[in-house]
Amino acid sequence: MQETYEELQRNGKLKAEIERKLLMLMFNGFSSFKALNKDTSDVLALREICKLSDYTKIAIKHNDFGYKKLSEEAKRCFDAQLALRALENRGLLETKAFFTDEFSPEDGPIHLKQNFLRETDAWTLSWFSNALVTYKTNERTLHIEGTESNPPRALSFDFLEYSLTSKGYDVALKFQEHEDAEKRYEQQKGITEKSASAASSSSKTAKRALWAATFIAVGSIGNLALNIFTQYCSS
Repeated sequence: MQETYEELQRNGKLKAEIERKLLMLMFNGFSSFKALNKDTSDVLALREICKLSDYTKIAIKHNDFGYKKLSEEAKRCFDAQLALRALENRGLLETKAFFTDEFSPEDGPIHLKQNFLRETDAWTLSWFSNALVTYKTNERTLHIEGTESNPPRALSFDFLEYSLTSKGYDVALKFQEHEDAEKRYEQQKGITEKSASAASSSSKTAKRALWAATFIAVGSIGNLALNIFTQYCSS
């Protein structure tokens, strides 16, 4: 079923707000972090705080992308990766994938660009989501066919590394400045309203005091007149 213009507009705003929240959270504490095999605490924290499961529901509402075949744990990683990939596509974030070459493990984790897989984004996200949570070596190992100049390789996935780019910092800083300006405006507005309320209250208090003083004065004059009248009549 095709979405209406209103639904597209609403979903677009929600996606943009989730992406903004994710960017600001990274700016304020997760500017660089790793998602390791069987240790996805950071990436899952981002998912929970920014409600990235909602982002996935909007982004792949009418598609599969291999998502349904993933385990529940892998789906949670997919949610986070999908939103992070959106920031990456805008140049706000850089993602690096690290593997160990099983034929030369002494070299340690090596960085390979994700596009070396030459697969669709959907396949790549699903593969990494599963690789992040699986214990099975074969499910997190990529077999790269050899060429005349390069021998075949078996690459075992280690971790994904995410970091904000300079553009990401600049955009986040502008968001931060805008939020700070809004807070200052609200604070000033609150101070002004309190001052006006205090002035109004002072005015009411002054009026009440004047009315009370008048009442007391009139009462005192009345008591004085009564005393004089009583003395006159008794003399």
